[in-house]
Amino acid sequence: MAHPIETHSHSDAEFATKPSLDAKANPVLDTEVIDHGVDPDAKSSSKWRRIAGFFWDSIDGDPKYRAYATADGPVGNAFVSGMQEDLDLYGNERNWLGTWFSLGIMVGTIPAQMLQLSHIRPSILIPTCEICWSALVIGMGFTHSIKVMYVLRFFIGLFESCAFPGYIAMLGSWYGPNELTKRLAILLEVESIASMFSGYLQAGLYSSMNGRHGLAGWRWLFIMDGVISVPVAIWGLFGLPDHPHNTRAFYWTKEHIKYGQERIAKFGVKEQIKLNWAEIKRIYTGWKIWMFVIPYTMVAACHTATSYFNLWLKAEGYSVQKINYLPTGGNALAIVVTVAWGMIADRTRQYYWLIASLTLLMIVANILLSVWDIPKSALMFAYYISYAGSACTPVLISWTYGLNAADTNTRQLLVATANLVSYAWVLWVPLVLFPTYDAPKYKYGYQILILFGGIAILSITVMSSIRFYNLRLDPVHAVIATTRGFNFSQHIKSSTKIKKKEPQNMEDWSSLKRNGVELGQKTLFTTVKDDRVSLSEGYIPLLVNLTVEDKAAKGLRKHKGGNTREETVYVSAFEAVRDNQFLLLTGKSGSGKTTFAEYLVFGHATGIFQKDRDAILRNEGGERRKEILSGLRTLPLLVTIINTQDLADVDGKLPEILESWDSRKKESEDEELLLILDGIESAGPEGMTHLASIASAITPRPLVRLLVLGTDDDSQDWTLPSGFSKLELLPLLAIQRHELARKLCLDTTFGSGNAASRPAIFALSLAAGRVGDTSESTLDAWLDHGFSSPETRQVLLQTAREEWTDQRHSQLNLLAKTTQKWPFVSCAAVQVLLVAAQLQTATLQEILKVFDQDAKSAMPIVRSLLHRFAEGEKQEKLIHELLNRHESDLSGEKAQYAALIACGFTDPENIPLVTQVVDLLLKVIMLGTLPVSHRVKAGRYLSLFGDPRDLLGLVEIPEGTSLFGSSNHPNSSPPHELHLGSFKIGAFPVVNRDYGDFVQQTGRTWLSQDGYDPFLRNTPATDLTWHDARAYCQWLTPKWRETSKIKPNETVQLPSEPQWERASRGDQRESQTGQNIYPWGTNFATSLSNCEELALNNKCAVGLFPQSCSPFGCYDMTGQVWEWCTTLWGTDMASPTFEYPWKSPDGREDLEADDAIRRVLRGGCFSSGQAKATCTYRGSLEPTGFWRGNGFRIVVVSEYDR
Repeated sequence: MAHPIETHSHSDAEFATKPSLDAKANPVLDTEVIDHGVDPDAKSSSKWRRIAGFFWDSIDGDPKYRAYATADGPVGNAFVSGMQEDLDLYGNERNWLGTWFSLGIMVGTIPAQMLQLSHIRPSILIPTCEICWSALVIGMGFTHSIKVMYVLRFFIGLFESCAFPGYIAMLGSWYGPNELTKRLAILLEVESIASMFSGYLQAGLYSSMNGRHGLAGWRWLFIMDGVISVPVAIWGLFGLPDHPHNTRAFYWTKEHIKYGQERIAKFGVKEQIKLNWAEIKRIYTGWKIWMFVIPYTMVAACHTATSYFNLWLKAEGYSVQKINYLPTGGNALAIVVTVAWGMIADRTRQYYWLIASLTLLMIVANILLSVWDIPKSALMFAYYISYAGSACTPVLISWTYGLNAADTNTRQLLVATANLVSYAWVLWVPLVLFPTYDAPKYKYGYQILILFGGIAILSITVMSSIRFYNLRLDPVHAVIATTRGFNFSQHIKSSTKIKKKEPQNMEDWSSLKRNGVELGQKTLFTTVKDDRVSLSEGYIPLLVNLTVEDKAAKGLRKHKGGNTREETVYVSAFEAVRDNQFLLLTGKSGSGKTTFAEYLVFGHATGIFQKDRDAILRNEGGERRKEILSGLRTLPLLVTIINTQDLADVDGKLPEILESWDSRKKESEDEELLLILDGIESAGPEGMTHLASIASAITPRPLVRLLVLGTDDDSQDWTLPSGFSKLELLPLLAIQRHELARKLCLDTTFGSGNAASRPAIFALSLAAGRVGDTSESTLDAWLDHGFSSPETRQVLLQTAREEWTDQRHSQLNLLAKTTQKWPFVSCAAVQVLLVAAQLQTATLQEILKVFDQDAKSAMPIVRSLLHRFAEGEKQEKLIHELLNRHESDLSGEKAQYAALIACGFTDPENIPLVTQVVDLLLKVIMLGTLPVSHRVKAGRYLSLFGDPRDLLGLVEIPEGTSLFGSSNHPNSSPPHELHLGSFKIGAFPVVNRDYGDFVQQTGRTWLSQDGYDPFLRNTPATDLTWHDARAYCQWLTPKWRETSKIKPNETVQLPSEPQWERASRGDQRESQTGQNIYPWGTNFATSLSNCEELALNNKCAVGLFPQSCSPFGCYDMTGQVWEWCTTLWGTDMASPTFEYPWKSPDGREDLEADDAIRRVLRGGCFSSGQAKATCTYRGSLEPTGFWRGNGFRIVVVSEYDR
């Protein structure tokens, strides 16, 4: 085994033993002993077991490591047992044997450790290397050339390089801070035992085997060492336990493995993740790892004196036997002190003082050896006490491992890196400070070792004083402490409380970046081939419901000319974050919100956002555009909200966080902090008070952003603080899914179905190896693939049901265990499917009881069950029961939710059922009490079944004098009075159904993409020009005259600007300067119109906001779609030629004006904010322009009043 404290150039200790680890074949779980002093809930076991467990854990069960001591090429013993004479060695040739061995260690250490962390299991790599090592050691026994020995020694070191850091990494992955030091001590002292064994073995071989078969005794030592190691190596292939999250050891049961994973997690130790170049760069360009390497190397160098004990014995004339066995006393001392120090360290955690005391002892020993001319007994004493320095190694490693619990890769590379550096350091020590020709009295060697000891004490003092790995709570970690689910620093336990009220400096803002690298290796999903795909490998760039054209329409917009429709090009979620200081990003459960947040964290940590990314897919047509991210210089701080109190805690701690951010050491002047609040719906509507406070604190800080993530159903109606933008994540494009399946070498039909457009179901489809047409069939295929036992499947389904009902009775939480391999199981969308699968065999009454308990939450479960019943008798009966169960209260929520469930399974040919469902859907729309997303769905199915409302109905607007304009925008000023005659106006904007009839009868071109969608026939007609709208009016006039809908002297036309505003605002006036006027009053509310704040970013069925109709009874006057007016604006899009106050004779109503003159648009649309979606804001566009957010409504006027 290679480690520098025991390994130097020429002694038995130099070529240290090579322990192979053996776990007990039948471990017994006993948390009472293992968690002693750690788990406050641990029960007391028997007195004998507590004592035995304290002194030697091999009595109890957890992974136990015993070592088969096989001396690693004991050159020191061989050298003083005849090798020097037989090979005619002289000068520094013996030291060169150690040098070549050290070079092999140095070359192999880091690559070998990286292989074990990311590619090859330790249980394969270490034993394989040990077999090769054994063959080379045997070869040493037959070698007659020092040059051949040099080559063998190099490769012996190379094959040994994986052992020491590999064993340490395995131990560190199984044990916590109160347990690790003693285990390390036991492991490392196998070297001392092996050195003792080597000394006794050489003494015995020299007496009994010297000359046997023509081989000297020292040659037999090499041969025997190699032979002994072979069976141990073979055992290692089966016996080494690897790490808790990837162990395949035959002696572990599933319960043992689960227990091992859970117990180590409570110490903050994370699952091992694969290394990548970004992570390697992060570790080695940082300074923290080197703060461990320095004391490790100095302690190793200070301990070098033990390597020269046997040379002194030889110089003093001791016999070969005594030369070999006297140093075993030092090894015995090392064993006692190391184990004792390990137990003390675990009990007291006084790492600094334990290391410092032993280092001082080594300094004393080196002082005595420097003086030299002292009694022989004093020199003997000095050599012996130097052996005690080996106890520093496990204490130092354990200390640093505990401090790096959350940084798995740094922790696992610490020892390998320190080993490499210490070998490089001590490589020159024997050649320069301890040349063989000066032995045993060296001119400068021991004096320099005193200096090394001083540096060792200084370095651990600096390490302890700086406390760069400390566990203090800074403001950011304070948020973590009170907010469950914080995705970075999981090593801070959720139960930790803040001990100080005063602001503390941030421990290390850059540590958030380090943890982000680890997120990239988090399992995103597992494929049907059982391949785990990480976040960095499987993330698909998400798009939002905002198009490039939508962005242009938000500002001043000029028609580009032509009559061809532009291809829809969507904005990416990252670009949306880049463009908004405050953003609420919504999506259904399983839409990828949390994954997006985690990729933001990972992207920042790995520098992805420092430059623009390659072109990404933007639509189903396959159009790609570069993702412009160079402006996204944010440090993400991700917090998951579980309840209202969590958000309150973030609100309370935010001033300290911002103060710490302001005082940090800046990497760049324009770096921004991005606070991400995931799961905002869990805070409920009452959480908006805290969100407003958080936004208020951030507003004056241009270099701080806020990203809020939530489900659309729950947060759709919330009125957000001023300045917030709100967007929704889009489903995955079919072409995106196809490309990822191809990249992963999977069947490209996997995940191509409609249901798989939701990311969680897409992951489910890849795990099941299915198309994903329906969520239910995909889930069943996954259950069959992943759980061969019907009993296990049933336990999983039952556990999901218990999780959903908050009745957790299972002894084994299979759901949590399954999530480790298939993270999508934690998604509510998948858990709903599991609950429905569990209820599939339930009676109708049991299902209806679930619905009655919480109709809103049970909707997706009942809907999934109806899919499973597949148009059978049970489906028909369940629909009938749902619709009739609450017929006495048709206005109640349960009746409305029942209709929303049933409409998706209603045959349009079943007239009685359609009639019943339509009546209930009308209730949903007319009452307007359900969340907007449910009303939108009701509107879609009304369209499908035939919306019975009079969507061409007219509203009478009486003659009168009204106030027009407002003081809140120059283009709408000044407010002024105007007298208008009576007229009629459409209660709704003209919808697709009616405008489509006009197009079909006239053959007029209509570029709408959704004009004939059966689910959208009752939505406003859009993508039409001012001329198209006027043509519709001219076409409708004679038709209505023929049917007497209007009088012969009445005409259908577009409203003038005053007509539109009077119908919208009625007689409302500003109560104070600068107020916005809405159809319902002056106080804005998100839930009252389809505007930007609602974030549908698309039109919906008309009339879904009954509480916001105008004083005269007009619907959708603000938001929804811009509405064409006859009035002229002018040629300048920024300011009108025809200003307020209104002047009728000035030509602003010239219907024959040139197309270069823009026409007025009023009311705003679905992407217009509360400042534009008003009764007074004036917009405009060229009369030849069209867009999906531009529509119109009609007025009917007498020809005499035109």
